[in-house]
Amino acid sequence: MTNSTEKLPEYYHQWNADNRFDDLKAALAVHTANLDQVRELERELNHKTNNSDDHDSAIAILDHLKNDLDWGDEVSKKTTKFMKKYYGMYEAWEVVSHNLEQSIETLQKAKRDHFRLVIKLEEDLKKAQAAKEKGWKAYRELDKKYEANFDKLKAAEKKAQATEAANVDGFMNNEYNEIEGEVA
Repeated sequence: MTNSTEKLPEYYHQWNADNRFDDLKAALAVHTANLDQVRELERELNHKTNNSDDHDSAIAILDHLKNDLDWGDEVSKKTTKFMKKYYGMYEAWEVVSHNLEQSIETLQKAKRDHFRLVIKLEEDLKKAQAAKEKGWKAYRELDKKYEANFDKLKAAEKKAQATEAANVDGFMNNEYNEIEGEVA
């Protein structure tokens, strides 16, 4: 623990127990790693949640085009122009509608995958927070054990200092009395 010539600091936090004891240092390292993981998962979850609008615009535009092709009495001039420009013909609306449906399904699947990732991150975050709490509890228990040990050592040191001071004081009084007795 501490050698007999070492003077203890006034307070436990000055004793630097985290670096003094390997098991306490290891427990703090585990807690720090867990804390870093929680923070990283929180950042990633916030980013994924805040950017959840992936593919929304594309899905809406393609769905509007598909509905225009499927349900419109007449295909609008804009849709006809779009089909002619990008597909090369304007009378193949069934083929274009089918292709648009496949594209929409692909984008919707990507969006659902994004939502699944958010849910997975939430579950991972709960597990990481539980591990962080468990690591912190283990660290605090060890730290309290060493703090109690420090308090015992500090009390013993103060008692030894008081005893030494009393012995020195008693020795000095005896020496003074002996000198006074010789002089008289």
